[in-house]
Amino acid sequence: MATEMNIYRIDDGQLVKVDDCIPNGEVWAAFANNIIIEPALTKYSAETLQKRFLSGLSAIVIGENGQIISHTSLIPITENDKWRAAFLGVPIATKIFEVATGWTISSRRHKKINTNIRIKLLSEHGGDSLFMNYCRGIGTSKIVNELGWKIIPWDKYPYVSSLIGWFEKSQYYKTRYGFCSSDGKKPFNEDEIDFLSHDWDKYYHLWASDREKAIAMDNIFQKRYKDIGSWRTELKNIFPS
Repeated sequence: MATEMNIYRIDDGQLVKVDDCIPNGEVWAAFANNIIIEPALTKYSAETLQKRFLSGLSAIVIGENGQIISHTSLIPITENDKWRAAFLGVPIATKIFEVATGWTISSRRHKKINTNIRIKLLSEHGGDSLFMNYCRGIGTSKIVNELGWKIIPWDKYPYVSSLIGWFEKSQYYKTRYGFCSSDGKKPFNEDEIDFLSHDWDKYYHLWASDREKAIAMDNIFQKRYKDIGSWRTELKNIFPS
C-alpha cells in the first residue's frame, strides 16, 4: 500500500505537490471541527483523520494560512486480519476501499479541487481495486459522476452495499461505525439518476468506481454466506463498531 503523503498547494490555479508543510495535530483538530458542522459527512476524530493521512490514505490541499482547505481519504475494507480469516480458502483478490470525508472549504468549492486530488489519490491505490462512496446530498455525487462512477442500488446488491452499510427500520447502520439516524432519508434503489430532477435531500446514494466489479463482489459474498442476515452478522464481527 502506498505510504507517500499527498500534500498540495494551489499555485496560479494549479495543484502543486509540496512536502514542506505536513500538518500537525492542531491543524487536524481544526479540520475535524470543520467536518463536524457538515451534515453530509460522517464525523471522525482528528486522530483518525491524521492516522489515515500518515498511512498514505489521504490527499489534502493546504491553504496560505497552513490549514487544510480540501481533503479526501480512503478507508481500506479488505485490509483487515478478521476479513482475511473470514475468507480463508476463498481469497478476494480485489482490494475494496470506501472513499470518505471528501471536503473543500466553502470559498473554494466548484473549482474541481477535490475532484483532482481524488483522482491523484485513487490512482495510487488502483490496479484491481474497487472504490465505493456513499453520499448524502448532491456534492460528492457530482464529483464521482464526473469520474464515471455508477450508482449501486442498495437493495439490488445488498451483499456488496452492506460493506458500506444498510438500513434497518428507520435507522442506518454504517459498517465500522454503528447505528446512526437516517434523518428520514431512504436508500436510493434505482440504477440510474437524473441530476436535474432528482430530490437529493431525500436519499442516501451509493456509488462504485466499477459497477460490474461491484456486482461480481456481490455474487461472491452471496454464494459464500447464502443469506443476507448471516453476511451482516459477519460484517459486524469483522468490523466491530
